[in-house]
Amino acid sequence: PVLEVDELWSFVFRSKDKVWIWIAMNRETREIVAYAC
Repeated sequence: PVLEVDELWSFVFRSKDKVWIWIAMNRETREIVAYAC
């Protein structure tokens, strides 16, 4: 399978508490196979 890795960030409780989230998903099925915060 070919994996696609994307990152995104979000605020947690307050706008100064930014959290990065990394997601790896199968390109064909769009199934999330791993994530890290």
